[in-house]
Amino acid sequence: MHVIIQRWEEGSDLHVDYIVEHMILLLSKLGLNFLVLCFTHNRGCSSWQGMCSLSVVLADLVVGTFMVKLWLFGSDETAVSLCSLLTITSKTYEALPLPLIALYLWDIWLEDTYSSNWRTSYRVVKNIAPIMALWMIAVLNANSALKVNLLEQRTAPDKKVLLCEVQAAPQVNYLALVISSVCICSMLPYYSWIPQWLSDAERMFEARDRQQMGHLVTLINPGAQMTPPEGIGLIKSPPPRPPLWLSLVLGFISLWTPYLVITTGSLVLVFCVPAFIGVNLMWLECANSVLTGVIFWAKSRRRGPYASMRPNLCSWEVYWHLSKWTISDGKLLSPVLTAKEELCV
Repeated sequence: MHVIIQRWEEGSDLHVDYIVEHMILLLSKLGLNFLVLCFTHNRGCSSWQGMCSLSVVLADLVVGTFMVKLWLFGSDETAVSLCSLLTITSKTYEALPLPLIALYLWDIWLEDTYSSNWRTSYRVVKNIAPIMALWMIAVLNANSALKVNLLEQRTAPDKKVLLCEVQAAPQVNYLALVISSVCICSMLPYYSWIPQWLSDAERMFEARDRQQMGHLVTLINPGAQMTPPEGIGLIKSPPPRPPLWLSLVLGFISLWTPYLVITTGSLVLVFCVPAFIGVNLMWLECANSVLTGVIFWAKSRRRGPYASMRPNLCSWEVYWHLSKWTISDGKLLSPVLTAKEELCV
């Protein structure tokens, strides 16, 4: 893909630079990233996701600093320098999506296989080392393959623009397209029940806030029937509970539908976005939600709703209860728990 660097009219010495537009675009991305960080402020360097998010923000700050420097102290070679910066940055970010997902899965494997009680200092080193290595490899690869392609193109008989070739990150859009397709195909057979289930989930959020759901669970003998609290009756003819996997899909789309619509729409409309804009914390959190949801589903089937909960924006435990618990008058009634679920709660 190409981005505009300059435009001018023949016979005129006036050249209009687009460095301010690129700078505003990058600063807008930085603002979005800081907004996401505000929602995930409880994560530190001991969290892989937190460390990865910080690395992306720091990289954006470095690129933004260089761009501001070009804007303030530009010269006749500003167009070439800006194109070089955009080319290196886009090439670097283009290489990140799939390795970041692989690193996330590798981090989960290390955590589950070797030690869940590592000291904080060990966790920090474990998180920083692979992320730094990934960024170094991506930057070195971008520099070694650097080729500044400036293209002069006529847009009118007397007008020309100077274009710079940059890289996109198609993995970001294709991942959103695949996730959207899977979610839609999963929900189609159950479309008539989805409004009721989402309404029930909302009531469960309210009930959790009022009653602190974690303190409502009473340990019972395996196979014993739970008696509702006094004065609370079961819903008459309650709707069927969604299966666990579908409940988690509902939990995912309730949070990420706007992002998926925008990202998928840009792919359908062939609206290309440079890699250094497309690879942001929103994409990182969305991919994290998908992977965490799959892992949560696989573990919670055997170990209950709080099995190895990792930092995430989705409230997976609420949607686990959506498929297991009964709601009456805005209050939560405990299900029959298995022995393994009891131990985990």
